[in-house]
Amino acid sequence: VKAVKVVVYGGNGFVGSTIMKRLVERGVRAVSVSRSGQVPSQLTNEQWTQKAEWKEGDAFSPNFLEDAAAVIVSVGSPPIPFVEYRKQLRANGETNESILRAAKEAKVSRAVLINATMPPGYLEGIATMPGWIPRGYRDGKLLAEQAAFDFVRDRDDPCAAAVLKPSAIYGTRYENGFPIPLTPILAPLSWVLSTGKPLASRASNLFPYLFEGALVPPVPVTAVACAAVSAALDGDLQSPDITLRNGEVTTVGPFELLSSDYAGK
Repeated sequence: VKAVKVVVYGGNGFVGSTIMKRLVERGVRAVSVSRSGQVPSQLTNEQWTQKAEWKEGDAFSPNFLEDAAAVIVSVGSPPIPFVEYRKQLRANGETNESILRAAKEAKVSRAVLINATMPPGYLEGIATMPGWIPRGYRDGKLLAEQAAFDFVRDRDDPCAAAVLKPSAIYGTRYENGFPIPLTPILAPLSWVLSTGKPLASRASNLFPYLFEGALVPPVPVTAVACAAVSAALDGDLQSPDITLRNGEVTTVGPFELLSSDYAGK
């Protein structure tokens, strides 16, 4: 029996490698596509990586999508201030758009986009976005989300898409081989903001310029990864309220990710 194939663009990154591990645990054919095509250095001794495929590829010339049941897109750059607008738009929007367009052409039936929750940037032409969210980052994320809607538009074959929109994602990141543990800082903050959701919502409504999009709880990387895999393979996120429907795009925010069964995994 031919194994189900799922392609993960950005599969050797912080979120992408966690997704790859979950896919291998589900027994599917997991294919990572990245610029290096290499297993992350911190994972080279983990046995599960030998059961996955690690391919070198370019988001602007997408390949490896033939016969794929689903594509998961985990590509982007952080919202670092003072980075050139075009670079952030390209990294967070145009790359995702290119992959999802190719997946549509290849008739991949399901797409999962790892995007982001953000405060509003413009309201009827009036700038309302706090200065700490670079415009190129925001515009890129909006472009990526639009690409998810384009993925399901005007198709006569079964298809669906999910857009996961966490806020900050925590776990242990690696930069040049050095671990950066984010859990000790962001996990307590996530608990505080989750339990204080009514107060945070009120503050956001009163002072949207300062707080909207900021008082959102961080999400563990395992929750994002498990939700992405479930959306790709099962069509739901273990919740009756979050189910992918044919020809539609389902958006999942940070509170939904935290309230799912995945948050504790």
